[in-house]
Amino acid sequence: MKLIFIIKPYNDQALLSHIKDILANRSYKENLMQVGIEVVFHGKKYYIASNRMQILNILFSTDEIAVKRNRELADAQERLAEANIQLSLVNKQLSEMNTRLLTANNSLQKEISEREVVQKALSIK
Repeated sequence: MKLIFIIKPYNDQALLSHIKDILANRSYKENLMQVGIEVVFHGKKYYIASNRMQILNILFSTDEIAVKRNRELADAQERLAEANIQLSLVNKQLSEMNTRLLTANNSLQKEISEREVVQKALSIK
């Protein structure tokens, strides 16, 4: 039994590529049918009861999944960078508007103070 991991959603080209690989590797199957291999991983011994072809298929499928996820991550990072640029521009615009509002507010406060002084002066007379 051949193990191939295909993640969803898959595209037609990837599926056809897997089928072609299966057909191309049929001739190598006889040479790689030795079942089982002992490996050491993180200081522990493990026995993998799969033939070499199955192990290779799992490794290649895992690599393909990692490459696909890496591409998706790079695309997401690119979109995030674009969003950050847009947010920076909006933030700059808001900061400029806030500065103008503060200037207008200070001007109005000054005008109010001047009117209060004039009103006091008029009420005293």
